[in-house]
Formats: sequence, C-alpha cells, structure tokens
Amino acid sequence: MPLNVLIIVLKAAAPSEHVRNAINASMRQLLQADDHWEIGGVERVGDANGWDLAVVWDPVGWHAAARPLAETRIPCFAMTHRLVFHPYFAAFMREVDERGGRLLPAGEPGEIAASIDAVRAAQSLSETRLLVIDDNEGNERAEQVARFSRNSRERLGVEIERRPVAELLDLAAKQPVAAVEEEWRRWLDRLLVDAGEMSIEHMMQVVRLYLAERQMLSDCGAHGVTVDDIGAFLLAKANRVMPNVTYGLLASDGFLACEEGDIEVLTTEAILRAGLGAHPAMSNIYMAYRDELANLEPGAHYTADLERKDFLQCLADNHLVASHFSTAGVLPPNMMREERYRVVETLPSWPGQCMTSSTPRQGPVVLGRLAPDASRVHLVSGEVDECHNDERISWYRGRWMIRVPSAKGFTENCLHHHYAIGPENGRSAVLDTLTGRILGLGRFDAGNFRAGG
Repeated sequence: MPLNVLIIVLKAAAPSEHVRNAINASMRQLLQADDHWEIGGVERVGDANGWDLAVVWDPVGWHAAARPLAETRIPCFAMTHRLVFHPYFAAFMREVDERGGRLLPAGEPGEIAASIDAVRAAQSLSETRLLVIDDNEGNERAEQVARFSRNSRERLGVEIERRPVAELLDLAAKQPVAAVEEEWRRWLDRLLVDAGEMSIEHMMQVVRLYLAERQMLSDCGAHGVTVDDIGAFLLAKANRVMPNVTYGLLASDGFLACEEGDIEVLTTEAILRAGLGAHPAMSNIYMAYRDELANLEPGAHYTADLERKDFLQCLADNHLVASHFSTAGVLPPNMMREERYRVVETLPSWPGQCMTSSTPRQGPVVLGRLAPDASRVHLVSGEVDECHNDERISWYRGRWMIRVPSAKGFTENCLHHHYAIGPENGRSAVLDTLTGRILGLGRFDAGNFRAGG
C-alpha cells in the first residue's frame, strides 16, 4: 500500500519555488513512485484522511508541529535536502520525544531510508491477521491467548482469531479424495523429496490437514497459523496424525506457521517478516547438545554431567543451539540449503509422527519473541555458523549453532524455549525502528541486539 506523507513547512501558504523544488526532489529520491506526498502547514496534521508519515522540513528551534505530531502519534522526523542532522532540528526533536511522539531516526541518508521502510513495515503489520487453532477453553492458556490477542490488536495492529480443533478435523475429513491426491502430487513435484520415513497412507492424512488449514486461512483472511498439535493431537485419546509436516509446506506457500499453538511466537514471526523483509523460521532454543553430545559413542547415554559441560561450552563461546522435534525446526525455503524438504519420523519421543527436515543456511540472523502481554520484545542478533544433521542422535539430529553477543545475557532474559529466527539482510535498523519507535515495544536484553545492519 502506498504511503501518504505530509511535508510540513512553516510558510505553507506560499513556500518559495526553491523550497518546493528541494522538497519534491528529496521525496522523489526517498519515496516510491506510487507514494503520495503533500506540502502543507501544521494545521494539516489532523486531516481526516490520515498520514502515514510526517516530515518537518528544516525546523529551526522550537516548532509548532511538535505538539500535534506527538498527540496524533504520527511517525515523524526532521530533514532538509542535505539529508543529515542539523543542530537546528534538536529542539523540535526533543519536544516530540518528551511528549511521547513517534520520532524516527533521520541523522543521515541510511537512517532516513530505514525509517521510511519501518513505516512501510508497520503498515504491512497492521494488515496482518493470524489464526490459532486450539481447544483451550476456560483454562489459563485460554486466558493468556485472549489477553495477548487483545494487546496485539491494540499495540501492534495484528488481528488474531481462535478456531476450534474440531473444525480443522471436520474439514480434513471432508476433503475430496481427488483434491488430496492432486495436492500430494504437487508436494512431490515441488516441495518434498518423497514420503521419507512415513507411509503414503500417513502422508495422505497430513495432506488432508494441510488442505483444511488452507481453507481455514482463506475463510479467516489470515496470513499465518499455529495449531495446538501437542495437546489436541499428540496427547489426545484418539490416535491422531499430527499436522506438523504441514508447517514447512505452508511456509513454502508464503504463510507464517509455527508449532504448538504458540501465538506469541507466530506474531513475532509477523514482526520479523515485516521488519527484516524476509520469511522467518521457528525453533526451540537450547544451551546443550554441543561437543559432548556429538562425541558420544553409539548407544551411550547423554548424562546430566555431559549436558552441563555442553551448557558451559555455550556460555564460553557464546552459542545457542536450535533444534525442534528431531529437525532444525519450521524453516521456510529462503532459510534452507536444500530445494526440497525431507520427511522424518520424530523419533524417539513421538513414534508414528513426522516433521519436515532441512538444513539451515549459515549467516546473520535475528532471534525474537514477544512478551506474554505484547508490551516488550526480546531481540537477539546472531550468526548461524554450524549445522548438524546426525542420524545417530535422533531427537536432536537436526540442530544449528547460533553465535550471539552474550549467551549469558540470553539466559538472563530468555522468555520461552520457542523463538522466531529471521535472516538479517541488512535491515536490522528497520526492525529496530519498527519495534522501538513505531510500535513502542520495550526491550529485554538490549545489548544483545545490534541494529547496525
């Protein structure tokens, strides 16, 4: 969606031709072709059509725009055609900030570009709708999801809808055989190596769940889904095929997806995708399963003493380990080395169930998770520098090592074992501005996030 930008000048009635030309040239340089900007005075701040961004042009000292911009919470910054900070701007900037406005970084061209991209990211995020499928009613988790959903709508602009597992199962059972077979052929043609460690009959049940998920996503107009696959499937009295393989395939089709009905991490995925501009993964985070595990003799037990040594190794060399259900986690195609997923049985813990398996790409990443009330976010910069897929190890056979600034800092601020992990493609400054300046999210462990990308 194009941005609607107000350029505020003091002499709005008749800015000189020189000023008007400078503004238009700067906007053509900074904005996209379909964006719209207007030159106006302070009185235009409250226009009914609304502004996505306000640029105060060349303020000198105190400026009348500071108060209305702070009150309306329109993201804003000060600039001139020089595209660098000037001390003339300082009084305006300080007043906006002290009044609680959304003042964006604009000290040099890179910051200006990142701030504009952050406004676009917030616009994209506000159009996001997510779906959580679970059977939690009248319990503590139901209250958590309801509270998080309210706060997500109010603070992030993200709508969350809950639907029952029974609806998913009913839709899966009603899928026509021809549609199931056609979808399975598509998976073999484009997405999967083959049925892998599972039977064709099992995979046909997974296809049904996938088609049902797609139907529910379409009905809700949602961009992502998380299913309570443990409580409603693995631990159910009925012997149900879990939908876990579908998550990687949903990611391949552009949807956000994560495990275990974790709406907090799914919403964090939406933030990372908006800020980083790339589809994120989801996995469990551990501080174990390092050299002591890798060096085990076949059949040997991974004892508490060995796990403790691996924990200390993580602290010593500042690494985290990501692994999930016998694989690296829910990886989208842009974060995996292979062109297709393998299907692996989730042994030894979940015999008869399966996951998609792939190898993560090495390189810079950002880990993130929202707080339970959606008021703060834990962001951690990292570097994927080692990946393992050891068939001997089974439950932790797919795991990747992520070097972080401070593993100790992570332990002191970790919110949960589930984290979203997105590729850092030089847009960490956009994510920083989006979360901190526009969404106003507080930070855990700020020293572990480097916004210099």
